[in-house]
Amino acid sequence: MEYRKLGKTGLMVSAVCLGGHWKRVGNMLSKPIEACGYCKNDFENLNNPEFQKNRHDIISRCIEVGINYVDACSDQEVLAYSQAVRGRRDKIYFGASWHLHEPRNKDYRTVAKLMEALDSGLKGAGLEYVDLWRITLPQDGLPDLGELTRVEEATFGALQQAKKQGKVRFSGISTHNRVWLKSVIEQYPNELQVACTPYTPPCQH
Repeated sequence: MEYRKLGKTGLMVSAVCLGGHWKRVGNMLSKPIEACGYCKNDFENLNNPEFQKNRHDIISRCIEVGINYVDACSDQEVLAYSQAVRGRRDKIYFGASWHLHEPRNKDYRTVAKLMEALDSGLKGAGLEYVDLWRITLPQDGLPDLGELTRVEEATFGALQQAKKQGKVRFSGISTHNRVWLKSVIEQYPNELQVACTPYTPPCQH
């Protein structure tokens, strides 16, 4: 396995990592279930012992082949993988985002609300900390520059506070808007350690 530096964290992570969403797991169990990694019914799947074993086995296989980072981006994913990595945190880094309780939701555009969501998420998952908290920025729905500034100040204020409190080791953001990403990298060089954005590989003809 090849390893690369994860942003400004100093962590060396595998070039191939495990994303949080699960797609085919519903067809892999003895009794097929509907699952996508962020669907409401996934909360019911979390109590399914066969589902839990499947996720535990996935993490085991990742460790066997050298994958050392898992990235969860919804409540369901954080809950599922927090169980799967329990007792193995020394072998795999855990990145998390609670996207429905972050600035994509207009009710979570203050430091206080973001910290409340983080505390609730960690407690629910039985975690003392996550290696990376990457807050998911809104894709649309920002009416003006004032609201954009509000989102940025809340996001980076919460990330800074969470690191000081030892609840996250490193801070990052996730966005589909590369123009906005360039802007925050330049504006918050000390607070932003990791940036996650979609990447489309070039076509091979």
